[in-house]
Formats: sequence, structure tokens, C-alpha cells
Amino acid sequence: MSQLASKGGATIVRPVSEFAVPEGKAGYSVASERSSLFGEKKYFIQYILAASGVIIFLTFEGNGEALSATRQSDMFLNTQRWDE
Repeated sequence: MSQLASKGGATIVRPVSEFAVPEGKAGYSVASERSSLFGEKKYFIQYILAASGVIIFLTFEGNGEALSATRQSDMFLNTQRWDE
């Protein structure tokens, strides 16, 4: 995850860390950002979510600051229901 997040000269602003998920499941995330020639920031956020027999890999990319976008995507993912 970290190698992909830092590709193209991006700076990791949230290292690989455990993401809070329901008990019995696992989740990890990493976030990075880079600036364009004109100073515009772009972010790249990755999540790996896992349950018994299932792995989900999500990415979010966009314009803006990575930490702000990470807070938004964390809140979104925390509202999702996990069914098996």
C-alpha cells in the first residue's frame, strides 16, 4: 500500500494504519497527496477491508488535501453496514 501511495513523488500524510471496523473484520488505510506545478493538491486514499473469505480494496482520488478527504471517507465507511 505504501509503495503505491507514494508513487509519482506523492507524500504519505497518513501512513498505513488500522482502520476501525466491526469486530471479526480487519481494515487498513493509507493516504498521500502531491502538488501540481501550480500548487494544486491532489490526494490518493486506499483502504483494504477484510472479512472471512472476502477482501475489498477501495481507492479514492481527487483534488484537495488528503487529510480532509480522508476524514470524509472514514466517516462514509463508518456508516456502511457489513453483512456476511
